[in-house]
Amino acid sequence: MIRPTKSAPIDPVVDGERLRRKRLSTPSDDRHRRSMNQKELAEAAFISRSYLNEIEAGLKQPRLRVALSIAKALGCDLDELIP
Repeated sequence: MIRPTKSAPIDPVVDGERLRRKRLSTPSDDRHRRSMNQKELAEAAFISRSYLNEIEAGLKQPRLRVALSIAKALGCDLDELIP
């Protein structure tokens, strides 16, 4: 009999290219759209710009909490950032 074991939390694989596209076309309100630079998004998501850069480049995968914070800062759902 195989016993269940504790496993690490499942973290989403955030697609860096999707994140870049979303960041560059972030809706600011219903009337018009604006771009966010990395610094603005990082500040809004409460992470460092260098960490955001590594996520976008595909060098690091964020924890679920960070991925949700990025999605919230972008005004989108998490499923828009993950493949």
